[in-house]
Amino acid sequence: MEQYGLLNDIVDVSKDFYKLENNYFIASRVLKLEEGNQLGLLEFRRYSRKLCLGLSQASLPFEPSTPLEYPIDYGQDLKLPFSISLINSRTIRLRISARNELSETIPSLMIEKAPETGQPWECSSTETFTSFKSECGSLVMEHDPFSIILKDSEGRLLTKTQCISDSKNIENAEYMPFSVVRRSSDMKRMIAASFSLGPGEKIFGCGESFTKLDKRGQMQFMYTVDAKGVQTHKMYKPVPFFISSRGYGMFVHSSAPMTFDIGCTYDAVNTMYIGDDQLDLFVFLGTPKEILSE
Repeated sequence: MEQYGLLNDIVDVSKDFYKLENNYFIASRVLKLEEGNQLGLLEFRRYSRKLCLGLSQASLPFEPSTPLEYPIDYGQDLKLPFSISLINSRTIRLRISARNELSETIPSLMIEKAPETGQPWECSSTETFTSFKSECGSLVMEHDPFSIILKDSEGRLLTKTQCISDSKNIENAEYMPFSVVRRSSDMKRMIAASFSLGPGEKIFGCGESFTKLDKRGQMQFMYTVDAKGVQTHKMYKPVPFFISSRGYGMFVHSSAPMTFDIGCTYDAVNTMYIGDDQLDLFVFLGTPKEILSE
């Protein structure tokens, strides 16, 4: 999509994740997870994009990098806080901050009432993973390398996070791994949350969208514009919520501009680019009727 810098042009958050001058921090491992309140620290290791040239073809894969920053007390990698809230048997809330603290939970116009933790989940933990299980499904967090795996009540894989260690390609940047970008122009931090898409999986939602009902293979821009018709990707009522045909749904609690790359750049990965330094993600398990009732 060509943009001309016009007033209220669509904001494509994903563009900042493909610039050489920016710093990248990719989710690496869980440093700490407190039992009981599910608060923890997640390490994001520093990378940069480096020009690679081979057989007359150029690309920009990720490479571990060392900072040239003063004072050195800032450190090389990021240690960022996260929390997992088990709202009820089919609703999970994942919060990650790209800053040193999670934002305060305050009343929101996007949520009818403040979510409260309800029905208990069975929790078990080892040195390598922590798992939560309810009657509707399970969440497993692997510690090193970091991974979140969602399954239904029968143990069938629904989706999992996609990090740099999950890449099956020759190069590690064919899709955007679960990461934080720090923009060099103003030091603003933004988050990319990447999850797997299964064979034949369909994605529905994203608001008043006039493109094909199944959003897989499309870019969805969560940014309000006057569509002036019903034949483009523009939306006057974007909603950062979708349902998968595999039995789960996701809602990003944010009013910031967002770009959802739903298997467009890379068919097997759904990346949500958040134009904010806070990720507040609600995950729902169940049928479309059960998910919408939440």
